[in-house]
Amino acid sequence: RLAIQFVAPLGYLALILVFSVSDGVSPSVWGYKLTARLSVLLPFQAMVLFGLAGLPSLPLPVLGWAFQKFDFLEKYSYAVYVFQFICYGVWPQVGRVNMLLFLAFVYGNAVVMAICVQQPIQKWWGAHPRGRICVPFIMAALLVGCSYLPDPSHPKPLSAIPEVVQLDDRMFDVRLALTDEGASDEDVVINPSLLIQDNEIFVAARRHRVESKRYNGEWNGTTAIIEEHIWHSQIVLGQSALSLQAWMEWPTSAQPLDSSPFSVSLDAWSGLRTTSGDTWTELCDKEEWVPVNNTLIRHVVTGPEDPKVVLSNGSVVVAFDSLPPQANGECRVNARG
Repeated sequence: RLAIQFVAPLGYLALILVFSVSDGVSPSVWGYKLTARLSVLLPFQAMVLFGLAGLPSLPLPVLGWAFQKFDFLEKYSYAVYVFQFICYGVWPQVGRVNMLLFLAFVYGNAVVMAICVQQPIQKWWGAHPRGRICVPFIMAALLVGCSYLPDPSHPKPLSAIPEVVQLDDRMFDVRLALTDEGASDEDVVINPSLLIQDNEIFVAARRHRVESKRYNGEWNGTTAIIEEHIWHSQIVLGQSALSLQAWMEWPTSAQPLDSSPFSVSLDAWSGLRTTSGDTWTELCDKEEWVPVNNTLIRHVVTGPEDPKVVLSNGSVVVAFDSLPPQANGECRVNARG
């Protein structure tokens, strides 16, 4: 009788320790894979359920008796389960959640949805045993039909950063008048470099897009989860005539965006080659093995990064940073790996 009083508290304590004590390992690793949830966490979760339910031959444990006072919330539990992530998504402070206010917000929404949506549907469902037979077919047809709807069209957002920020009377942070017609809707142009030479402006920038993949695979003979973080990177170049007088007056003259002294259209740098004459593609990857959950994290960059336009011996040249291209499918390895 005394031992059962400690089953649920010990289960809760073990779950708290699993997610709080890392010992050099990220606490989220335990909940990262389904196998960890079924092996490491399941016994502790069973202790909580058993400790709260008790046994028919024994009085209800004290913790279970205390939790009975919250039975009135059970009718809203499903609504909480469904809408908790939606509530988190619309929470006004990104990444910062006041737990008490957030719980009140979630349960307030759950009460409204349960009373206005869930309970009326449950009543209709119970009162129409024949009509509900058609619901799965209607839902299946609706989902198939929705898959044929065109994707919403919207202008590509350039950046969440303001177009113009005036720091003081002599300093502006301005979005440059650059266009990249070859970019996709997901691409962005970042890290531009400018060089002024003989009434012309030369621009080099980086066309960038991020893609992530996660799949089951094998690494060094071991079954693994493979995460690929792919940076689609390409150097874009452009040049334009430039009035030096307008450049000296900009951006303090009129509106900085409307009075830009140049407008440059950027194109991909297709002529970049290795010393052997091959295209600058198939770059070496960076890999990190996480043995605690058999996960390989692979960082892939598809092209050169961060170009800089410089003047060398009277000629305009482009310097850039890049991982080395593979040579016959292999990469050079130094003392740092």
